[in-house]
Amino acid sequence: MARKHPQRSGRSQEPRHISEVVAEILARSGVAETQSARELQAAWHEIVGAPLNELSRAVRLSRGKLEVVVTHSAAVQELTFRKREILRRLQERWPQKVIRDIRFRVGPIE
Repeated sequence: MARKHPQRSGRSQEPRHISEVVAEILARSGVAETQSARELQAAWHEIVGAPLNELSRAVRLSRGKLEVVVTHSAAVQELTFRKREILRRLQERWPQKVIRDIRFRVGPIE
């Protein structure tokens, strides 16, 4: 008598394209997030420009809010003054990402 293998719930029996499998593995491993964080930091560095790019780091994008760590309050004040311009340029650079706001906080840059 032939054994039947029960279908696992949530999994399709259809073959998947390799690009889908690789994307899923990268997402699970965090590699995609790391690459995205590098791209975000590079864009921040370019858009903000010197000397503010040496005093601040874009650390996380969550729920449309970009979190930026800044070394001291005077730099926070200058970045807050330029916030609309920076936000517009980030949105132009990455129209596929939803960046609605930027939050600055004082802290050490790692």
